[in-house]
Amino acid sequence: MPWVVDGVSEGETIALEAVGGIASVDIEIATMLMGLPWFLDDIGVFEWTVLLDLNSIASKDIDFARLVTELPWITDEITHDEMSSIRSLYIISSNDLALAKQITGLPWFVDEVTEYEHEVLHPLWSDPVLAKTVTSLPWFSDGVTIDELNIIRNIVGIASLDRETAGMITSLPWFSDSVTSTEVDLIYPLDRITRKSTAFAKLRVGHPWFADDVTTNDERRALYDIWRIGTIDTELVPQIAAYVNNHTGDLRSYILDSLAVPLGSSVTGSLLAKLTEQPWFVDGLDDEEAALLVVLGYTAIHNQTLYEDLLQSHFTQNRTISLPLAGDVNIWIIQNDPFPPDEDLLTIIEGTARTAEGFLGLPFPTTDIILLIHDGRSRYFGSLMALTRYSDGFVGSIPHETAHYYFSAGPTWLVEGGAEFIETYYENGSAGLARRRLTLSDLSFCSHELGIENIRHLRYLGQSLPFLETTRFCGYPMGEHFLLSIFDTVGGDAMSNGLREALMYLWNKEFRRGLGPSAD
Repeated sequence: MPWVVDGVSEGETIALEAVGGIASVDIEIATMLMGLPWFLDDIGVFEWTVLLDLNSIASKDIDFARLVTELPWITDEITHDEMSSIRSLYIISSNDLALAKQITGLPWFVDEVTEYEHEVLHPLWSDPVLAKTVTSLPWFSDGVTIDELNIIRNIVGIASLDRETAGMITSLPWFSDSVTSTEVDLIYPLDRITRKSTAFAKLRVGHPWFADDVTTNDERRALYDIWRIGTIDTELVPQIAAYVNNHTGDLRSYILDSLAVPLGSSVTGSLLAKLTEQPWFVDGLDDEEAALLVVLGYTAIHNQTLYEDLLQSHFTQNRTISLPLAGDVNIWIIQNDPFPPDEDLLTIIEGTARTAEGFLGLPFPTTDIILLIHDGRSRYFGSLMALTRYSDGFVGSIPHETAHYYFSAGPTWLVEGGAEFIETYYENGSAGLARRRLTLSDLSFCSHELGIENIRHLRYLGQSLPFLETTRFCGYPMGEHFLLSIFDTVGGDAMSNGLREALMYLWNKEFRRGLGPSAD
């Protein structure tokens, strides 16, 4: 052998000793290994490491060693992934020989070893009981994806802290049938929560919404918020979690959203301390107080004077409506002054919700519509609307901001133009859409003064920072005019179908990215 003639290195010496050890148990296996091309031409670190592990395996169970050496990918060359896989088999076999033999016979392990496949064996070293559970699941036997690798890593991490919690998770139907990216994203923060409090992690896993299925972004977002809150104020987490368990629908996730972000701000830390001292917070939250808590989370960041006022006194209007597609939806309106006696903003919100749901053919996207009326900028934040009451008492933008529960993702012309379109449809009906389009047809500021020719040009200019605010403004009228023109051209049914498909696509895209909706 050339590498013997040239002089035997330390690694080659280890290789020869390992082959000698194998030969003392089974001369045929040793002879086969010495005849492989990678043994004849050169011995590197990957090769002598594999031989060393094969020697250890053969000394414990020659039948298992024979299984390993018969793997097709052993013969051509030894890669890093293959070396790592043999090392994992050796360590796993030291704890559970039957399990190691089972893995060796899996189709995805026999044909070749990919990056994810060799990495998935590493976490199984430390916990033979959990390893046996995981490797018996149907989705483990057909191949290893990046999602499956990540969920196994996190499950093993949880098991190292609390075996019972890990066992509860692996026994859930949604865990055993397949692994989705949503489920992986849910287990990750649970791993971090377990590091803070095993008791609290067990409480989370035992909750019905965790046990039945994990299908919504709200469930994933809730655990991330709990994790963030726990990194700042561990003592507050069980209290908030108990409140969350008492509420249903989107109000549950809105509570967590309202606290997770401001808790991380040094500016709002002292303000939130005042919140947790309030008697109504200490003795538990009813639904009205939960809606107030959502509003307070916003004001703690954006308007600290209003925050202090709302802690002292607040006024609330509430109505539960039943929509044809979404079912029951709660509307909450909160401000720090008494409401005008003849004002009926609840009806405007209800009317917009019914109009949007009827036209788009999609269930209204939230179970709780929360409106804060204040003297600042009108905005929609995903969990609430914050609208301006002007000096004459008028509150504008209600239909527009309510429509943002649908139009919350995508290009500016669709997000803002879509909200404008729904507002026009609510206020004028289908018969008034043509008249509205005519009033928008000039668009002189955007088209003449700025030279924005069309929607594509608007999007192009929007990528240039000097034009950003201007093009955002033009997204309102240009987007609405574009949608009104489509309505005139194809008719209401085709327009409704097209918008519905677009919104569903954008919602799914945002869900996969894990982003909550946000739009001005």
